[in-house]
This record gives sequence, structure tokens and C-alpha cells, in this order.
Amino acid sequence: MNKYHPHLTQEKWDKFTKFQQILSVGAEIGRAKSMIMKTHYPEATTCYFRAIELIDMIVATETWEKNLKEILRYREMLAYAALQRNTDLDLCLSLYRVLLSWDKDAIKIEIN
Repeated sequence: MNKYHPHLTQEKWDKFTKFQQILSVGAEIGRAKSMIMKTHYPEATTCYFRAIELIDMIVATETWEKNLKEILRYREMLAYAALQRNTDLDLCLSLYRVLLSWDKDAIKIEIN
């Protein structure tokens, strides 16, 4: 069972398209960005942990198998940001850009 997304099962998650999964993780990164901008750093850390939880669900999805190395490296960077209580807005935006680069439709989304 998920701590931050208790109603989201792996079965439900697997029905999401790659685009939807990316946007779900991106929403958490976007929340982290907002919290960093407001200097609410503990809340930003929680956003990173929620994103990690969703990344773990991506790892368990067969459709991402070819990208497993990249996804796990991304998860490592999210964990670094969360555990270091990283308040670096540039890192947060970089994490967002990398995430969006995983899908041809998501890459078109503007980052503000």
C-alpha cells in the first residue's frame, strides 16, 4: 500500500498511459517547485517523496522496462533532493525538464 497515494493501486497505475504517469510525477515536482518558491522547505521534501512513490510504481510497470536505468537514476536524484532538504530551485526545474523529456507530448509542456 502506498503511503502518499493510498487509493492508487499498481493495477490502476498500469492503466495510465506513459504521458499520464509522467504528468502525475510532474505534478508532484511542480508542487515541490511552488513550495521552494514559498520557502516551505519541509513541504517541498514531502512533494519529492510523493514523486518517488510514483516513480516506484513506474519501475514496477512493464512498459517502462527499456528505460529502467534512466528511471532509477532519476529516482536517485529525487531522493538526493528530498534527503538533502534541497532548496535549489534550479535542481527542481532540471528534474522537471528531465521528466518531461521522457515523452514526445510531455516535452511540449512549458515550464514556468
